[in-house]
Amino acid sequence: EGMHPLRVERTLQALQELAAAYRRLLPTTIVAITGCYGKTLTKDLLEVLLRQRKRTYASSGSLNSQLGVALSLLEISHLDEIALIEAGVSQVGDMSKLAHMIAPDYALLTTIEGAHLHTMGSLTQTLEEKKLLLQAVPSSGWVIAPQRLSLKNLPSRQIFWDTPSPHLPHADFKEPLFQLTFPEGKTFDLPLKQPVPRQKELLCRALKAAFLLGVESDALIEGLKSYLPQTLYTEMWTSPFGMTFLNDSYCSDPLSIERAFRLFNKAAEGRRLFVFDGFRQEPSRGMRRHLVAALKQHQIDHVLLIDQARSLAKDLQETKITLCADAKEAWNALRQEPQKKATVLLKGARKKGLDQLREEFAEGLSDSRLCLHLDKVEANLNAFRHHLGPQVKICAMVKANGYGTDAIAMAKCLADAGVHLLGVAHLHEAIALRLAGITTDILCLYTAPYEVSQAIEWQVQVAVYDLSLIELLSAEAKRRGRIVPIHLHVDTGMSRLGCRPKETASLALAIERSSSLRLEGVMTHFACADDPAKDAVTRKQFDLFCRLNIQAPLIHAANSAAATRFHLPGCNMVRLGLGLLGLGPCSPTLCLQPAVELSSRIATIQYCQAGETVSYGGTYTVKRAVERIGVIPLGYADGISRAYSNRGQVKVCGQWAPIVGNVCMDFFMCDLTSIPQAQEHTPVLLFGEEPNAEEFAQVGGLTPYELLTRLGSRIQRVFRYEAI
Repeated sequence: EGMHPLRVERTLQALQELAAAYRRLLPTTIVAITGCYGKTLTKDLLEVLLRQRKRTYASSGSLNSQLGVALSLLEISHLDEIALIEAGVSQVGDMSKLAHMIAPDYALLTTIEGAHLHTMGSLTQTLEEKKLLLQAVPSSGWVIAPQRLSLKNLPSRQIFWDTPSPHLPHADFKEPLFQLTFPEGKTFDLPLKQPVPRQKELLCRALKAAFLLGVESDALIEGLKSYLPQTLYTEMWTSPFGMTFLNDSYCSDPLSIERAFRLFNKAAEGRRLFVFDGFRQEPSRGMRRHLVAALKQHQIDHVLLIDQARSLAKDLQETKITLCADAKEAWNALRQEPQKKATVLLKGARKKGLDQLREEFAEGLSDSRLCLHLDKVEANLNAFRHHLGPQVKICAMVKANGYGTDAIAMAKCLADAGVHLLGVAHLHEAIALRLAGITTDILCLYTAPYEVSQAIEWQVQVAVYDLSLIELLSAEAKRRGRIVPIHLHVDTGMSRLGCRPKETASLALAIERSSSLRLEGVMTHFACADDPAKDAVTRKQFDLFCRLNIQAPLIHAANSAAATRFHLPGCNMVRLGLGLLGLGPCSPTLCLQPAVELSSRIATIQYCQAGETVSYGGTYTVKRAVERIGVIPLGYADGISRAYSNRGQVKVCGQWAPIVGNVCMDFFMCDLTSIPQAQEHTPVLLFGEEPNAEEFAQVGGLTPYELLTRLGSRIQRVFRYEAI
């Protein structure tokens, strides 16, 4: 009261200077954590281990940016003995500012990979940027880093988390357990409770750091017994009865609230519901006010408050509120909603994975799921941009339901990422995108004569290859008073769609003479771009295309394979499809990440005796005295081809389980005899990172295109976004 705001020219810079000054007054030991992957998991596990003996502060998962780090430092109390500060960078120059603010006593470097490669330039440049933080550690401190990276000229002691040392704890994975060893000779077997990426690396980093910070072996073991990794991503899915769920919990700071509502607004259809089970830590009055203001700003129709969050009710006078004792009670309240077409934002104290939510919201999730990692789709898009250069535009193909994923989810993600065009094969696919509210320009490869009016009405760019279609488009566009952009499609050897090269000049002239048409692009399609043995065919097609010499704003010929493998001078756009999912031909200069993952769960386990057969036709005979045969609820009706009968394998508890017997319409079987820890409802991975969809497809004699586009509607689509 009586205070006046302080006005500054550069708000962020002033906040950073304030945070840096405050940090230098703190008696707290500060550990900085950076890297491309694993920062938040490392920070969360290290916090659990340190809290066994030390009063510890850990920055929220979303507070690792230029703004976030400043806010994190200002949250540290003088009573905190240790503070863990996560530092993330997205472009060159970021880290020097973070290092100045944090002034770390110690530092941890996780994994360096291709994140933000499009802005950082190279892995070498990425590492150099991260090293600015490590170089800020004084000579009295230490830096924990992987040995495989070359870290020179650091003033502090360097410790390798990926190398055993007799003086520090270490973790090794011996299926199905992690074997932990400690300096005094103590050992501990840690079960694989909830798999997370690179869990061995995570354990090695956190154990070594906590031990060096004064937590003894017994306390480390106690901490690990209670530790359960939190999910670090946002997930979205639509339940069978029409509600769309957005799981973005872990509410501990204003930025996480803002980010959640941004995603929510993109997905929201129908009534808006908010399910909240409380803050991660005791919230300040400012945090409570911020959440209440966000609920009003984003026009939430119904707020469901669980357990400790019920105290917020008095702050929400004008909103419909339901107070719930637990998640199941909240679920029952959701089921009573008058309109099933609604979007539900789940947020709270801890991020909960799909498996936990499945128990709480039992009717909303299927056992079999195709997970589309939208963050990896975006990363792959940016990798192509870096590979191709800024002068090349992107047409993102989302035909065939986004290659079997979900066309609308893919299109929204790619439109937000700024692609120049979205591509479809048929007009009804374009109309579906427009009905979903997508306004980005759309290119349709095939438009029937009777669809011309609709194409113009829905503002779709049409690929043309004959005079009659050009004339129909011209007449209808003139009648409507429109100027319609079209692409002239030339057949240079695919023999599918397109005009013959000798017809190109006359068709281009017909377009030019029309006052209601604009030649937006000239295009062709390669037949063999993914086959190095037929590169001569591709070059012949491209040479023929170049000789046409037709000018247009957009010249495009390359699909994902051609964009990966060829330099095509004169072309200024590529059409990317499978490459955006991280699949297709590899290139040493292009780092792609598999973005689709198919999983299910064991429905039941049969104990079969020697001589018994499995599935239709008795094509598999049990050889051992007793074999444990797992039944998986996916079959050829879901797109798992009968070609996988007695072929291939799936991953269960991190181990390979061979597929046995004929694949049925609704189920297939696998041999679990060598995986005794596998039980009913244990997760089963068909493809993801290892094997990826392309490798799994090859086992069944398929292409990844065939595999993905065959996946049926009974498989739940889940969309996941993890901010790196």
